[in-house]
Amino acid sequence: MGHISPLNRLSDVIQFLFFTGILGPVVNATLGVIALTAGGKIPHNQYIQVWLTWWISNLAGISIFTPALLN
Repeated sequence: MGHISPLNRLSDVIQFLFFTGILGPVVNATLGVIALTAGGKIPHNQYIQVWLTWWISNLAGISIFTPALLN
């Protein structure tokens, strides 16, 4: 039996990009930065900078490691 890729169909790729590239990192960055701000670990005026850094790091990790794990 041959290897079946989970991203063979265009609809699968679109769902993957939406859930792992947009929805997951946005939720994670938002909740994480809210917690840090509420806990007084970062000032309110740095919310956007920290959020963007958090989101980019999540997106980069997903983009780098997921394809390697799927092969």
